[in-house]
Amino acid sequence: MFDELKQLDTNGVDYSGRLLISDRASLVSNIHREADVQAEVRRGKDAIGTTAQGIGPAYASKILRFGLRVGDLVDWKTFLVKYDKFIEDAMF
Repeated sequence: MFDELKQLDTNGVDYSGRLLISDRASLVSNIHREADVQAEVRRGKDAIGTTAQGIGPAYASKILRFGLRVGDLVDWKTFLVKYDKFIEDAMF
């Protein structure tokens, strides 16, 4: 996202007041990225060629209802509790 914002700045596009991020947006963490890479390694010659950005594992944690969302960042203490639960429940 930051690269895209930098590009908008470079092109002189004013996005102030127009950039909105839903509190329901799922967060993709380094854990998701690592899970993506490890899954490819386990597949060996049958690897599917993911981008290794963690999108698949992030979607899986969303569907399994233990993923983190932007709205969880509003209250840091609650976020830490949810993050610990996320780490505990992550089956990657």
